[in-house]
Amino acid sequence: MIPTDKALELTVDWYTRHPLPYGGEIEKNAGDPFDYETEDRFIQIYRDGSERIRQAFLQSPGTEVIWRHPYPHPKEKGDLR
Repeated sequence: MIPTDKALELTVDWYTRHPLPYGGEIEKNAGDPFDYETEDRFIQIYRDGSERIRQAFLQSPGTEVIWRHPYPHPKEKGDLR
């Protein structure tokens, strides 16, 4: 018997070396065809939107962020201030 993690590794390796044909019978029977062009478009829309939000935040007045720890670190054992 093959352990689950090894079986998964072997399966992924096999499919990497023997990819199924795009739009083929197995993909159609699975009922969940993967549309790479659409997925790539979604990823780009997400990235563009994320960058636009980041830029808008950085350009907004009063949005300077000072990164600091929310509480002081103890200097000695038992120092809870």
